[in-house]
Amino acid sequence: MSKYWATKVDILTGFENGDRLKTSRMTSFPPETIAIMKVALDSAVASLPDAVSSAHVQAIAETILRTAKGGERDPAILQRMAMMELQILTRC
Repeated sequence: MSKYWATKVDILTGFENGDRLKTSRMTSFPPETIAIMKVALDSAVASLPDAVSSAHVQAIAETILRTAKGGERDPAILQRMAMMELQILTRC
């Protein structure tokens, strides 16, 4: 499990390997989708400069969750959507 899912995103509630992930809005994801979201999150965070704020990580994670909830399962697209939204948020 990514340290970001475990420590940076408090909107996720407890899950263990093999369990479904449940968000605060009663959405759940199977382990396969969690693995895809983890790849997208790790890739997105790795592409940021060294000084990564927890707010940026949370924004990325929330976008990935929302996009996956909409049915997207391609980690590259999840990452791209999160980075685009982060870029918009940081300009406001």
